[in-house]
This record gives sequence, C-alpha cells and structure tokens, in this order.
Amino acid sequence: MNDSFRQKLQDYYDGKLSEEQRTEVEQELDKLEQYQQYIDEQLDRDQPHTNDHLNQTKHYTNDQQPNEHSQHTDTDEPLNQAHFEQHEDTEELLNEEKYRNIEAQPNPQTQHSPTTDTSAQPSPENKAIKPAFMRRYGQLYMDDRIDQKKIRRIMRRSKWRSRSGTAGIVIGAFFAFIFVCTIFNIFFYGIQEGGRIDTYRDVIRSAIAVTQPNVSLESAGANVDTTGLHIKGAMEKQIGSSRVKIADYTVDISFNFARTYNTDWLVEVTPPPLPFQPPGADVSNDSAAAWKRLEHLPEGTVVEAYISFDQYYSTDQALQLFKDKKMKPLWLAVRPGSEADMNEPGSRWSYMIGFPYDPIWHDSDRTLLHQSEEKIGWFSSTSSSSYSYPNVQAYGSGDIRNKNFLNTLRLIQPYKGILRAPAPFYDFDGIIHYIEQNGVQIYGITVTGPTKEVLKLKKEPFASRIQIGEVRLWNWEE
Repeated sequence: MNDSFRQKLQDYYDGKLSEEQRTEVEQELDKLEQYQQYIDEQLDRDQPHTNDHLNQTKHYTNDQQPNEHSQHTDTDEPLNQAHFEQHEDTEELLNEEKYRNIEAQPNPQTQHSPTTDTSAQPSPENKAIKPAFMRRYGQLYMDDRIDQKKIRRIMRRSKWRSRSGTAGIVIGAFFAFIFVCTIFNIFFYGIQEGGRIDTYRDVIRSAIAVTQPNVSLESAGANVDTTGLHIKGAMEKQIGSSRVKIADYTVDISFNFARTYNTDWLVEVTPPPLPFQPPGADVSNDSAAAWKRLEHLPEGTVVEAYISFDQYYSTDQALQLFKDKKMKPLWLAVRPGSEADMNEPGSRWSYMIGFPYDPIWHDSDRTLLHQSEEKIGWFSSTSSSSYSYPNVQAYGSGDIRNKNFLNTLRLIQPYKGILRAPAPFYDFDGIIHYIEQNGVQIYGITVTGPTKEVLKLKKEPFASRIQIGEVRLWNWEE
C-alpha cells in the first residue's frame, strides 16, 4: 500500500473527499473485496472440512441508503473472521466515539468562510460506511502491524529468557556438582582424627624420611576440595644445630592415587642421588676431592657429610662409632638386598633406604597415659589425652630403632598409589622381605658438625668414603 492511497483512505475516513474521489476509493474497495472473496474460495477448496467456520459471513446494513453515485452495498465480508470477531466490539466503540467528537467540533472552514465545500464535510453516507471499512481494512492493518511488533518483542524476550534459563541451569548444575563433590571428598577422606587425611599425610612424611637422607617433611598441612586431597609442606634438613628449609613440597591426591606432585627446591645444592656406597662396591673413590674441600673450608663453618662404612654394622655399632665425637648422627643407610644384584641397574641398590636418627613415631607406637572428657553445654564437649613414646638412648636402643624402621616400611607398603609421589620405583616388598630375613645392616651414615671435626674422620678406618652436602656459617651448639 503506497502513501498516496493510504492518504486517500485517511481522507475517505475523515470525509474530506469529493464525490468523484469517494467513488474511486469505493471502487478500489470493491476490487479488494473480490480479491478477498477469491482467496477465501481457494482456501475453502483446499480445506473444505477444517475451515467451514471461515466461510460464514456477517452482514452489516446501514440505516441510510447509499447515494446515487455509488452502488456499493454495506454488506462487508471480513478478511479474517477470527481476528474481526476478537476486535469487533472494541473497534465499534472507538469509531462511534471518534464520530461523536467530529460532530461536536466545529468546522474551521465554515467559521472563516461564508461558503464551504459540502463534499469535504462528513455526510451520513460516509458515517455509515466508515465503521465497516475501518474494521475491515484500516484497523486490521494497524492491528497487524501492532501484532508483528508484539510478536518480535515477545520473540526477543523469549529468546533471552531461554538463554538466561539455560545459563542459570548450567551455572546451578556446576555449583551443585562442586558442592556434591566437596561433600563426598570430605566424607571419603575424613576430617576426624585417624581418617585418610592423617593416614596419607603420615605415609608421605614417612616415605620421604626413609628415602632421602637428612630430609624431613615438616608443617604438612592438608585440605580437601572438589578435586580431592591436597597436602603441602616444607622439606627441611639439619645443618649444624639449625634446621634449614630446602624445598616446598606439594602433592594432589584423588581417592588413593597421587595425581600430581612437585618439589620446588630453594637451595642450589640438592641431595646427591647416591651419596653412599656399600662395602666392596665396584665404584671409583672420589673422596680425595671431598677431603681436600674440607681442608680449605674455614674453621667457623658447619658441614653436612655422608660417610660410607668399610663394612656392615648393626645399628648400635654404627652409633657407637660417633659417641665421643663432636658431631651429630642424622640418618642411617640400610642394606636393601644381597650383593648379587648390587651392580645391576634398576635393582634395589639403585635407591637409598634408611631411617633418621630421631625415630618416626606413629600412632601404633604411642601409649595412652591419660584421657578425660568434659561436657560444655548440652551438645558439645572437650576431650584431652596424653601419650608417651618409647625412650631411646642417644647412641644405643638399636632394637627400638630397628622395630620403628620396619613398622614405618610396613605402614607405607600398601599405599603404592600414594608412594608414586615421594618414593617412585621403590620395591618395598622386596626390601621388607630382605630385612626381615637378614636384619638391619648399616653401611653408611649422615652426620653434621663443625667442619674441622668432620675432617678428623679422614683418619678413622671405618670412613671409607665421604661426600660433602650443605655448608653453613657457624651455628653449632655444644
């Protein structure tokens, strides 16, 4: 519909057209009625059963007869019967109100000019035709435009509501998954004393202590989240009379498996892979350079040294060798297997095993001395308990130390998935079997003390080989 014809329709509605122009418009409307009738017939032919109600027509008869220049009848057939019936009452009220306002308003042309064009004034015939015409063409056209805008607005709103709803569902499901996984992990690992958290932490701490000379995991904290258990701690060693932090250690555990682990070294000198050599091992003795280094170090320093023995000693014998010396034993190297596989690559001799001078006490080693519980309020209480561990002599108590070492190996043995982090490739089954059959045999020891005191070991026949570890300024306390 072009703008000129739309303007004619508006003027026809307002009664501003002349008789000739009004006749032309009515002829065009007759054509539109015939088009619509033809379309309705085609639709009725295609759908004879489902669209019978659309063939019904409703006649609107004007109270006044059309003028002599127009043979147009006031029997109108709506373009869309369902749409017409929905808006019929409202449109009639609006049209009647508009006509009433037009009749009440004076014509500006009659006020300022004595002669007026009667063709521009609304006539009774126009009033009779306007309601049917506007219901059929004007109002339906405007309603169609309004409905299209509403539909587009509703579609946009529905699209964003759908997207928002989908995003809300995804986000809600994600947070629900996190919550469920966290609750499950809390119950799985157990936050109470003696749960998997304490067990795994003890396994990692013990595995580091028996596989790395003079290294211990301190301040091992643990937390549980959606992905599992996370254990973090500081790796320390003793040099002189002070403990020095050498690395940050982290391990992430999922169920019974160490998923990731990392050692972030904070010192330039890391522990040597094989600081000890067993008696009779076919290796070159490079101790001369180590002894010479000790000679050049100043007197006001302390040193960490790895001493290999000339033969196998028992635990008590190995400790007695240092009883009267101004140095402290730190870690004892234990024979892991027979001499048959000593030089074979990948054998148990390829990895160090031993135990620290200070025993690694576990819950099974302690004795309960006192326990009490006090209620606070209706539903809470506090408990206190005290324990004691076996007493060991400074340069003796070999049986207690050996028993504690075997208990530690048996503790960590079942947790192969956890041991891949602190002690991969270790044959703990074979090591435990050999020690149970042959006993604990010591072939090396880690000591620390003043540099010049350690240098005196060069004259001792049991010190067949030496390697130097960390060196620090004087911090020795007698």
